[in-house]
Amino acid sequence: MTSSLSEIRDAIKRTVSQAGLNVYDTAPDVTNSPACVIQPSESDFKGSMRMGGDRYWFDLFVVVARTDTRESQERLDQYVTGRGPKSIREFIFHNSDLGLPDVDCFVDRMRGYGGTFDTAGTNFVGAVLRLCVTVT
Repeated sequence: MTSSLSEIRDAIKRTVSQAGLNVYDTAPDVTNSPACVIQPSESDFKGSMRMGGDRYWFDLFVVVARTDTRESQERLDQYVTGRGPKSIREFIFHNSDLGLPDVDCFVDRMRGYGGTFDTAGTNFVGAVLRLCVTVT
């Protein structure tokens, strides 16, 4: 049986939370920093029509509370960099199956570095990592 979108999202949550982030389904839910909001952004089912796999892209909105600008950027950098004890990319690289038998994934790119938003009375700064997930 093929992993469902919900199962994949839950597996991403488990994997990303290893970096020490609070993980949420929607931005309005963010109350604690650092945080990651996982949103499906796109899917491609062409492969499944030829008996291949589905492909999903997720936007991982990584945010930290904005205090001092330099300090906030340094905290954010730890999560979006390629390596290190808090690197989301490294956790995904070492767990590319997300603990599911039919999944492979990788972080494709980063965009929107330095973007800000407010929720629950807190100002956040962040970046978006794009995660590509293939279901075989």
